[in-house]
Amino acid sequence: MGAGLALLVRALVPARAGLGEALRAPGPHTGAAGASGALDRDEVWGQWVLRRLSGLPGITLPVRDLELLGSSPAKLVLKKAALAGMGFVWPWVFLLPPMLVGLPMPFAVPGVVGVVTAALGWWIPDLEVRAKAKRARREFAYAMAAYLDLIALQRGADSGPTEALARTAKVAHGWAFRRVDEALMRAQVEKVPPWQALRELTRELGLPALDDVADIMRQSSHDGAAVANTLRKRAASLSTHLLEEQAAEANADSEKMTAPISIVAVLLMFMMGFPAVLRILSIG
Repeated sequence: MGAGLALLVRALVPARAGLGEALRAPGPHTGAAGASGALDRDEVWGQWVLRRLSGLPGITLPVRDLELLGSSPAKLVLKKAALAGMGFVWPWVFLLPPMLVGLPMPFAVPGVVGVVTAALGWWIPDLEVRAKAKRARREFAYAMAAYLDLIALQRGADSGPTEALARTAKVAHGWAFRRVDEALMRAQVEKVPPWQALRELTRELGLPALDDVADIMRQSSHDGAAVANTLRKRAASLSTHLLEEQAAEANADSEKMTAPISIVAVLLMFMMGFPAVLRILSIG
């Protein structure tokens, strides 16, 4: 009861981050800070767990995917640790009481099952992050296809490369265009070419579609019509490639559905033929 009361008070009292934790906090793009910039409780505990596990071998995190999703490595580590702990505890909760009442079972069984489920709990959040990052990159590719078309319109109107990139990124909406706009603003502050900032963003987040935009604009000259045609062709090529990927995934999903249907058909045939076969064997 005392421990439960302490946990209840701990949950109701708002957490206050220390100065060192606040200084070590990631930027706003990682999702670690709220609207006011203060660390939340999950981030604080996640950073504590991350510091304890940072020196262990084999502890790797999908940092690039987390940056793309705007998530925090600390929160991912906290989720992984929580799932691993739950995975290790639940076999003892379910198997230990029957063992205590006399069920014949080796004492090592809950430990082995707990280790396996703990490993699965540690590994599953990585799969979730990679799946979300894959969907985000595909969404970004669709946005870049529209971005190329909009840049082509700007270049066709005799806008300069830098002006076309910046104006199009500000007009469009969505998280992909916000990322591009932030990269272009950073390039303007740092006095570097905008396509260099786009290349850096490509390397940081793994976005090959953005690399195409940087290459075309880097090689562009003041001949707006020629560059506009190149941009339109690349946008059409990218859209065609994305549609082909969707068709391939749809075909793969259709093929996956045939296996369960085949198994159900075989089971149905077995159920229908089993009485007849059993009767024939009994007569013989």
